[in-house]
Amino acid sequence: MDGVDPFDGHVWTLASGGDGILEVNAVRFDPATCRVWVDLEERPRLPPKQARMLGYLMANAGRVVSREELMLRVWRHRTWTSTKTVDVHVQWLRRSLGDTAEPRRFLTTVWGRGYRFELGTAPTTATAP
Repeated sequence: MDGVDPFDGHVWTLASGGDGILEVNAVRFDPATCRVWVDLEERPRLPPKQARMLGYLMANAGRVVSREELMLRVWRHRTWTSTKTVDVHVQWLRRSLGDTAEPRRFLTTVWGRGYRFELGTAPTTATAP
């Protein structure tokens, strides 16, 4: 099913039904409301940049996304002097997801290349709203 990114109009292929909610691994994300569930438990709403980043990474799950690509897609910058801001936002996003222990469950660093949202299976014992 296809959906439209409410932040910038890009089309995403959704892992769930036509409700616009992305589900990858044990993460469920509603980009329209910035609500996120991890292991079926709702987490605090994400700030806009973290929400854009999460949506883009989930839409590209399993693929390495470079810092430069994130700068272009999340910040919409075509030129920049440093991509360090991406690293900082990734740290914040990991904290928001509770993904701070090694090895990472959701958002891994691919040294020298970028970040990858890991594919996986979501829990099946209950369903999030």
